Parts: sequence; C-alpha cells; structure tokens
Amino acid sequence: DSQELTEVADKVGGVVGSQAWYLAQSNLGEQLWQNGQSEAAMSVFQDILAGLGASPSYNRCQALGRLGRCWRTQDQPAQAEQCYRQELTELAQLKQSQGVRRETGVAQTDLADALREQGRYPEAKKACQIGLEIVQELGDKRSVAVATDQLGTLAYMQGDLAEATERWQETRALFRTIGEPAAEAAAWHNLGHVHQEAKQWEAAERAYREAARLREDQGLLAGINGAGTSWGQLALVCFFTGRLPEAKHWYNMALQTFRDQKDWPHVARILN
Repeated sequence: DSQELTEVADKVGGVVGSQAWYLAQSNLGEQLWQNGQSEAAMSVFQDILAGLGASPSYNRCQALGRLGRCWRTQDQPAQAEQCYRQELTELAQLKQSQGVRRETGVAQTDLADALREQGRYPEAKKACQIGLEIVQELGDKRSVAVATDQLGTLAYMQGDLAEATERWQETRALFRTIGEPAAEAAAWHNLGHVHQEAKQWEAAERAYREAARLREDQGLLAGINGAGTSWGQLALVCFFTGRLPEAKHWYNMALQTFRDQKDWPHVARILN
C-alpha cells in the first residue's frame, strides 16, 4: 500500500514546493500515519519541511504539527514538544487569519498533550487553556470538546476529581451535540473512572453502561476504546460491590469479544 501511495504521489505531485506537491505529499503522510506507519510518515513530513524551505508558511506549520504527532506516536514527547513550539513560533509570524488562529489553537492543545506525557502538568494545563480560549473564540465546537477533554484528563491525573467530573461532563455533552458517539462514549467511560475512584458505585456503573451501549451501537467492540473495555470496568464495579455473578457475566462478555477479535493483550487482562 505504501509503495502504491508513493507512486501516485510521484505522478500527481508536481514541482517540489508547489501546492500540488504539498497536498500530494501531505495526503501520503496522513495515510501512512493512519495505517500505523509512523516512521514512514515522519520521513514524508521531514521531506515536506525540506522542500518548503525555512521561511514560515501555513503549509510548513501544518507539517511541523504532523511531524510532532509522529514523534508522539513513537513515545517521544520531548521531540514532539520541539516541533509544536517551532510551529507556534512560526505561526506567530504569519498574518493572523482565521485558519492561522485555528492552527495555533490546535498546536497549543497538541503541545499540552506532549507536556502531559512528560509529567509537566501545570505547563500542560496552561497550554491547553490557551488553546481552548482560541477555539472558543472561533466557534470551533469539536476543538473545544477536544481541549475540554484534555483538561479533564489533566485534572484526573492530578487527583482533582471534581474538576475532572465537570470537564468530562462538558466533553460528553459537546460530542453529543456535534454527533460523535465514539468520542461521547470515551467521555462516559472516563466519567466512570472518576466515579469509581470516588467510590460512587451507582454513578460509575451508569457511566460505564452508557459507554458500552454507545460503543456497541457503533460496532466498536475490541481495543482500548471498545465495548469490551467498558464491560471489563462494569465487572470491576460489580466485584467491588459484592455482586460476583454479575461481575463474572461482564468479564465473560468482554473475554469472548476480545477472543473473537484476537485482541490477546486484553484477553490476558480479563483472564487475570
């Protein structure tokens, strides 16, 4: 697939540095990244940066952001941080159009992720809040939902369950408004974790059930964002509340799903 994509990009790419070339190469890099080939995608985005030259431009900033994403996929958040900071520096030198402002908001929230992954929570929160303010000004509901979700994660990791609950409630409502049930399900699942941490068992069970329902409706069964994961958490809630037959029921549902999908790491966790 990678070879075929490369051949197509070569045929339609145009002159290096041209808009046609940039679009073809960017699409190639995106396809590679989405297919889990982050090293190959990184090479494409590095070639794009070389072809565009050192002068700041919107295309160059987008390429820096995508390169940062590749570094994060490879568990290199410090390298990703460098890309995002360079992107923000160059974005500040451009005419502040709506597109540039939106890209700035996205870069700030991406930077927040890279900082969070390094355990630098106060810096991550500051970057995320800056990004949130920008996308709120632009009326970009999806980006607002993403930034709000990030703030919920940061609050949870710092033990602030009240703020985490508030943020993830906002996230859940926002994703429902824009019609993204998979993302809404993730917010419900996160709320389940918060309530579970606070030993609010009924609320935790309700959140996990809703997450599982939405994921099952979407056909998302295995993997970390699948219904099986929510069923596993439901089993844990039942276990902690002394309902062992129900716990066994949910564990068996999760186990069968993970086995059907050949998701062996999750099979091992459920067996444990």
